[in-house]
Amino acid sequence: MKSSLHVGFNAFIISFVCLCGFEWSAIVNPFDRVLPFLEKSWSPLVPLINTSSIATAAIHSDSTGQYILALLCLTVSVLVALVHRIGSHKVCVKDASAVHFNILLCRYMLALFLGVYGINKVLHWQFARPEPNLLYTPTGMHSKAMLFWISMGSSWLYQTVTGWIELSTAALLLHRRTIKWGSLMALMIMAHVFLLNMSFDISVKLFSAFLLALALRLYAYTREQASDAALDTPRFFNKQKWLKALLVAAMMWMVFGTVVHNALRGDAIDGHCAARPALHGAYALTKIADVNGHPPITWEQFEKVFIHKDHFILFARADGESQCFRLLQDGKSNLALCDDQGNTTAYWRCEQKGETVLLFDGERCIMAWTQLPWEQMPLLQDEQHFFMDSD
Repeated sequence: MKSSLHVGFNAFIISFVCLCGFEWSAIVNPFDRVLPFLEKSWSPLVPLINTSSIATAAIHSDSTGQYILALLCLTVSVLVALVHRIGSHKVCVKDASAVHFNILLCRYMLALFLGVYGINKVLHWQFARPEPNLLYTPTGMHSKAMLFWISMGSSWLYQTVTGWIELSTAALLLHRRTIKWGSLMALMIMAHVFLLNMSFDISVKLFSAFLLALALRLYAYTREQASDAALDTPRFFNKQKWLKALLVAAMMWMVFGTVVHNALRGDAIDGHCAARPALHGAYALTKIADVNGHPPITWEQFEKVFIHKDHFILFARADGESQCFRLLQDGKSNLALCDDQGNTTAYWRCEQKGETVLLFDGERCIMAWTQLPWEQMPLLQDEQHFFMDSD
């Protein structure tokens, strides 16, 4: 019975990683491949699929499509366990082999994702520095998840320390003599991450619950073993040393590949040093003339302008609401804006004079932006106050 449970759990881990739509999924566009099967086999799900407008782009984080795929993975694992249970007298799968393979999956999956998240924290890619538009938005208009993301992005120390802790834990999981320490660290990290996702309504609940389950399984196994020598791996894995070396090398590339790629291209390795648009920042609209927009836009309703690092431009009103455009052409001499459909909304020539940016429609000055000192805001200052009465 235990052997069948281990085989079923192994099937769940493999199918979850292959099917659920994360950016590193083993199968590209998984929902396109399983949707015909769901429509034929699970007819009660068809109305849900149709009404939810589930598409490939929606299979991420905690979307409806991802929960359906997770349910499919659970069903597959139960079927595999039942088939193994029924045919266990014919198919010789030793309980020890199933357990060892299960622990191998837990170790390397946890090490991989802790390594990926760890390097992203150390290099400040996971929690980006808060953008100007977020800093000038009233606090009460932010969601709890966004406020959490802003706070984490403002702390260089927190990101660096937690990133190195996750990288160290991943390293501990890869060595048999340190699996016990690694499993304990992984359990504490994933319990903390899952609590954060639940507390701040961050849409990675399903995936963090999956990693927490792996950490719990691994920690429970290590607690049962009397010594490090008992923490064995599948026999074929011990005999084929090249297989272990290949697996570890593949994991190292998945963790550090982006860093190497950016270094070879001459791009910034640290997220805080990544290239920004030429006019990146926050501005106050100090002059507005008649502007010919397509379609017509009442620019007088806006008070501030924000140019985002991802080449977006946002025009914000006094109530905190904003209108966003894609910045097609960016530079210190021209700005081209387009809407969600890709239609060009405006094309302006711009001149920068000190802290003021003048925008021209042809030869006529139609708008002036005055730069705001967003980088001097208290949230972005790297300060420590060890005494409550210090300035």
